[in-house]
Order: sequence, then structure tokens, then C-alpha cells
Amino acid sequence: MPPLSEQEMNAHLAEESRKYRNEFNTNVAMTEIYKYAKRYRTQVTFKKRLEYHLSEIV
Repeated sequence: MPPLSEQEMNAHLAEESRKYRNEFNTNVAMTEIYKYAKRYRTQVTFKKRLEYHLSEIV
């Protein structure tokens, strides 16, 4: 089998993408949310604590 050209590969990937565009992968979405929450947990916690303490002062 001859190797695919870049244009043929792009056309194939575009077609595959169109086939599955209406599907939603819950597992992938949850993994991405978890990674986001884990990455920014410290900043969010700090901000919430700061807001709480500032609200007590005012």
C-alpha cells in the first residue's frame, strides 16, 4: 500500500471528525474538568479564603 499524502490524510481525518461531531465523550470531558480543577485548586481555594476574610472586615 503506498503512503498517504498529507492532503489525503487531512481529508480522511476531516471525514472522521464529521462522522463523530455530534457525539459527546463524557469520560474525556470529566477527565478534562478534573485536570483543570486539580491544576487551579490552590488558586481558587486561596481566592475564596481571601474573599471570606475580606468580607468579615467590611
